[in-house]
Amino acid sequence: DMKEYRLYRTDGTRTLIGTITHPNTSYNFSTTVADNSSGTLTFVLTAVDTNNNQSSDSTPASYSYNLDTIPPTSPRNLSVQNQ
Repeated sequence: DMKEYRLYRTDGTRTLIGTITHPNTSYNFSTTVADNSSGTLTFVLTAVDTNNNQSSDSTPASYSYNLDTIPPTSPRNLSVQNQ
């Protein structure tokens, strides 16, 4: 019998994000990344039964992000013409 799912972040060090009790299929969480950074976060799930046997990883799911908060340079060399 199914007991839970375990959500791991796997881009870099494998980190347990949380445990989702079966039969729930959604889980809200947040993660921290550096300001002005960009990259890809990768996650996998495992299934755990009531005897604590853990499955192999699911297919990875990825999320790309870009936290670029630096504005572009100001426009230059503009002119106005009367037509």
